[in-house]
Amino acid sequence: MRKEPECQRCTTKAHPQSTRPSNLRYLVLACGALNCIACGTCYLYGVFQPYIMDYFSATSATASTPYTLL
Repeated sequence: MRKEPECQRCTTKAHPQSTRPSNLRYLVLACGALNCIACGTCYLYGVFQPYIMDYFSATSATASTPYTLL
């Protein structure tokens, strides 16, 4: 019978799948959130564009210039 290795930090047996999340998970989560915010900002501008056109009396081409810079 094969003996399981002991955990270095505690007296329990070592687990092949750790239940503690690694720091890499938080990095991936933060990068994913920033990506969603960056992409969502471009799409959100389309909601405000008609109001910007009315407020500044701008044409559609002029009002879409900030969207092209994003």
